[in-house]
Amino acid sequence: MADQQPNKKNDKLITTNQSSLSNTILPKNYPTDWQSQIKQIVGGMLKYNIKIDDERTPEILQSRLDNLDDLDKQVLSLENQLAELRENRQKQRIELWALGTSVRRAVAGIYGNNSLAYESLGGKRASEYKRNVKSPAKVKTDKA
Repeated sequence: MADQQPNKKNDKLITTNQSSLSNTILPKNYPTDWQSQIKQIVGGMLKYNIKIDDERTPEILQSRLDNLDDLDKQVLSLENQLAELRENRQKQRIELWALGTSVRRAVAGIYGNNSLAYESLGGKRASEYKRNVKSPAKVKTDKA
């Protein structure tokens, strides 16, 4: 789905792809101390008995603030779970790699590192390595 947003340079509408925006971090449209400001607003509304309309009462503001606190706790919990899962995945990858290379070394020890069995496990057979051919040493001549 495409969203249309005004372009600040020439006030024309530009079309953006929604899927490309889903992986980007959108700018915050609120100050960094928004929580303390909302608490101050709720406190002032309660102190002076201010009620703007049915949607902007101190009780509703406080309720929504509490709901956001709960959401923040859930997000933190999920982030911790994700970190644990990633760490577990990394450990399992390391363990699996160690087991795989151990098997390959064992096959090389039993059948030799030039065997077809070793090659079938992903090892490079010794006969396939390129031998270094020594070139004759260059002799320096003095033309002094």
